[in-house]
Amino acid sequence: MKFFRPSRRYTTVAIYACAVSALAMLVVAAVMNISVLTSWLQKIGRILTPVLLGFLFAYILNPLVKLFEKLLTKMKMKRSSLRRFAAILLTLVLLSLVLFLFVYVIVPLVIGDTKILGQRLHIFATNGLAALTEWVKNLGFEITIDTFRTVLEQYWNRIVAYMTSFGAGLLTFSYQFIIGVALSAPIIYHKEHIRACVRQFMAAIFPAKACVYVERVADYTNTAFSKYLVGKIFEAAIVGVLNTVFYYIFGVPYPMIIAIIMTVTDLIPAIGPWLGGIPCALLICTADPWRVIAFVLVSLVIQQVDANLVAPKILGEAVGLNGMWILISISIGGGLFGIPGMLLSVPVFSVFYMILRDFANARLAKKGHTTDTAVYKDLFASRASHRGRRVFFPFLRRKKHLEHNDDETV
Repeated sequence: MKFFRPSRRYTTVAIYACAVSALAMLVVAAVMNISVLTSWLQKIGRILTPVLLGFLFAYILNPLVKLFEKLLTKMKMKRSSLRRFAAILLTLVLLSLVLFLFVYVIVPLVIGDTKILGQRLHIFATNGLAALTEWVKNLGFEITIDTFRTVLEQYWNRIVAYMTSFGAGLLTFSYQFIIGVALSAPIIYHKEHIRACVRQFMAAIFPAKACVYVERVADYTNTAFSKYLVGKIFEAAIVGVLNTVFYYIFGVPYPMIIAIIMTVTDLIPAIGPWLGGIPCALLICTADPWRVIAFVLVSLVIQQVDANLVAPKILGEAVGLNGMWILISISIGGGLFGIPGMLLSVPVFSVFYMILRDFANARLAKKGHTTDTAVYKDLFASRASHRGRRVFFPFLRRKKHLEHNDDETV
């Protein structure tokens, strides 16, 4: 009697078939219960948001902590743990001072500008509605301001519900913000241990070559984001201070509101000043249209100082992209994800650019071709006639010339 001996090849095929079938059933179940899956993902997102914010704040504050550590090292503080703790404490104190300055100095100024802007917009809206009513009446239609009030009362409940949900969301984000800042301190203190744990887990799961590749991608990501994103925040802070000072000096209306708008939009490279300048110019027109000239001149001077002095010192060659690729990345990121996409598109595109560059250079080196981009400008040039056109590769000719010289030397 022969016993059944399963073939290893068919067993492997059966295991793969079962795995694919199970995965397909999971996908179908997820699609059929998409609402339940979405609610679960939202709950998980709310739970993990403070932790993610903690890592984000730790990543942003880490350069400042490293700066304080260098200063404490020069001050002959020997114990590394005490030096790290003191640097984190100084960073949190500085952050608290900035928040105190924002709450007790900047917020009252913003509220004052907002009240003035609200009063002027109310007058502007009242005059505009009166002019619109008169214009419609001249066309032969009967419409009064009470009609606009009736329409406003119909949508008032929606407006109140939106404001209520916005307030609840703001309170939730404030709680998550506080927890994230509190978590950032131990994350920075134990950053080497966290990095070692991640590497240990990767070494246990992936092969060595994959670990090296992931480590290289992580290094590119850290280079792009730490040098660009963090540097862009400090650059925007410097530009914000310059905007505020000069707007007050030249009497630009609503100086704090306009300075904040211009500072936030300055985080978007290339097109940020235009995105912030157009609505700010319209706001200034509600108070004094002639002040738009002072606003434009001051903004142009500050942008020139930023582009030629501040940005090269802080950012340098952080992303290694020229202006064309930066504009392409901003347009793609803004089209896909809006304002956040514009803010993060340049460093993300820079990471992909460096990965593709390494891949192309490795393939070219394997084929024995040069990696100099300038050589490929005349790649498909030809000196032959039109009918007998031949494609020659200048880098291959250069390679043969070098080999010929080597043979003569031997």
